[in-house]
Amino acid sequence: MADTLHITKSDLDENGFYKEDSIDFDGHIRIAANLGYVRFKFSIRANLSIQADAGSGIKAGGGIEAGWGIKAGWGIEAGEGIEAGWGIEAGWGIEAGWGIKAGSGIKAGEGIEAGEGIEAGWGIEAGWGIEAGWGIKAGSGIEAGWGIKAGWGIKAGWGIEAGWGIKAGSGIEAGWGIEAGWGIKAGSGIKAGEGIEAGSGIKAGEGIEAGEGIFAKTVTAAYNIFAGVSTYIDARGANKLVAAQVLSGNLAYGLHEPSAQLIDGIPTILGKWRKKGDIEYCKGFRCPDDSDDLRAKGNACFVARRGDVYSHGRKLREAVNDLEYKLLCNANVPEVAALIIQEGVVTLQQWRAITRACAYGTALHLGLSVDDLPESMSIQDSFEKCAGTGFGNTYRRALLDAGYVPAEVAA
Repeated sequence: MADTLHITKSDLDENGFYKEDSIDFDGHIRIAANLGYVRFKFSIRANLSIQADAGSGIKAGGGIEAGWGIKAGWGIEAGEGIEAGWGIEAGWGIEAGWGIKAGSGIKAGEGIEAGEGIEAGWGIEAGWGIEAGWGIKAGSGIEAGWGIKAGWGIKAGWGIEAGWGIKAGSGIEAGWGIEAGWGIKAGSGIKAGEGIEAGSGIKAGEGIEAGEGIFAKTVTAAYNIFAGVSTYIDARGANKLVAAQVLSGNLAYGLHEPSAQLIDGIPTILGKWRKKGDIEYCKGFRCPDDSDDLRAKGNACFVARRGDVYSHGRKLREAVNDLEYKLLCNANVPEVAALIIQEGVVTLQQWRAITRACAYGTALHLGLSVDDLPESMSIQDSFEKCAGTGFGNTYRRALLDAGYVPAEVAA
């Protein structure tokens, strides 16, 4: 059985420094709860795990290293590097003067910051921002409540998502989609296996390439712009839509429709908004994936909204009814996700409770009519059916947060 070094209040001086300048321990290091930041003059190292319980954090003048994982109820801060064979997790922020590296995931309730690079075998997630002097790399996804910034490149095996902006000194690349509440900017190229979406502008020092569509207010590129170059979908319709004003760059491949917007994950060309009571509505066209005739009569629809909540419908009453359903929906998402995992299937009601999707939007994502929506399907089938969509990302994230392990990861 491995040894454990327990650090308690009696091991600290009046300033919170540990009694020894450094620790290099063969086993686990466990820091008791409610000690605030436990400080080390130089480094702290364990060949197994390092854990600080709730109310305790770790600060080291040198590096922090564990053969297994590093976890703290508060923050983790090192003057040099932070490295773990498994994951790194902090209730507050993670900060290192050098690099941060984990064999599995890195997660912080607040921000993650490194003077050099940040690298994780799995995902990187921060409640606030993620910033690195060099590059940021993750085997799966990168997600930040605020912005993501790197002196060099940003690369993720899955998606990249930020509540604010994404900025890199060189390139940005994701196996899946790239999404930012504000802008996306790269010193060289931007590339995504699926779509690229920004609340404001997308700017690249070189070219922009998306497996599916590009959605933003403006797009600026020094070279060519490609939308819809994925090898696993048809290069038609919304899959190759550039829904943005192109300020510079040559649209080498794609359909340019600057009036289109991504509404509830559905590319939609919107008409003039009208208002009745507290609900706004308009006529529009949903942009299909199987035809380049985006304004065909069969694609006509209605969109209703109140605030930032939207709903589609074949008829105006249908759109308004679904909008009212969304506004009233107050489901406990973690409980619904846990039940789905337990049963191994997701019902239509559970899907809508998590995604707040209207029936029309759900049917479009599944390639069905509203009347043909299934009552339930397996988790794996639901993941495949909604891969790469806004609703799908919301649904997938809810199940992953609840502990679901996808087949490709379990394998």
